[in-house]
Amino acid sequence: MKVTCVVSPAPAQEGSLARAYLETLDTYELVEALGSEAPVLFRGQLAADSALLLGGEYLKQVQILMNALLLRKYVLIPAIVGTLVEESILPYNDYPRLFTRRVSCVSALLFEGIRDADLSVEEKERRRSFLREAQKDPVALKAAAAAAFEGMDMTGVPSVGGDLTGRATAYIREHLGDPNLSLPAVCDAAGCSVQHLSRLFKQEKNTTINEFIHDERIQRATELLQDPALTVSAIASRVGYVSMDTFTRNFRRRKGVTPTEYRSLQH
Repeated sequence: MKVTCVVSPAPAQEGSLARAYLETLDTYELVEALGSEAPVLFRGQLAADSALLLGGEYLKQVQILMNALLLRKYVLIPAIVGTLVEESILPYNDYPRLFTRRVSCVSALLFEGIRDADLSVEEKERRRSFLREAQKDPVALKAAAAAAFEGMDMTGVPSVGGDLTGRATAYIREHLGDPNLSLPAVCDAAGCSVQHLSRLFKQEKNTTINEFIHDERIQRATELLQDPALTVSAIASRVGYVSMDTFTRNFRRRKGVTPTEYRSLQH
């Protein structure tokens, strides 16, 4: 059996016993709600080292989830929930009370995130249904979180597909020269999950996001090749390629010739 006990410091003065009791009771309820790993907590120590006493990593992950919800970074929610489930919930399956408390804590935060979003009553209820189904199966909680927050941008409103791909396309074109341009960065800018945006790109553009990035880079490169003052290596760098081999391979694949050959054909 796992028992949590919260011990109050000695009352500082006469008549403060009731206050000490109420403060200790409040602390106990907080610890129970969060799901503490510590069997005994001293209230005085709690203020000094709450992360350690409550289970450091778990408390940090809960805080990260809360911050993501407050900032409406909905695209990050599935990954955060996945980490919580894998590292701080499933390993405690042998402690039913602690296990249940943690599932309830994470679920409650997700329910609040849906509640605070700018959605219709019907849409909120539809999204809550995914979370309800997963409450009995924590393994499914990550997928449920992804479904519950799918397509929601930072305003909390489900974005129309065209709006999402439009934002993603604009971001890609503005950052073509960044060699670190990545799929997660594009999705974060669009305000949706990788899976959702990938599906929209396939439906609307009949391509993948990575292929679209290469297409745009090569198209920009063909424009720059018109300027004889720019070397081919300088152009490769300007459109985000660190490796000349990668640049040449992608250019040939799309244009049928190397960048140098393409330039020669234009003059």
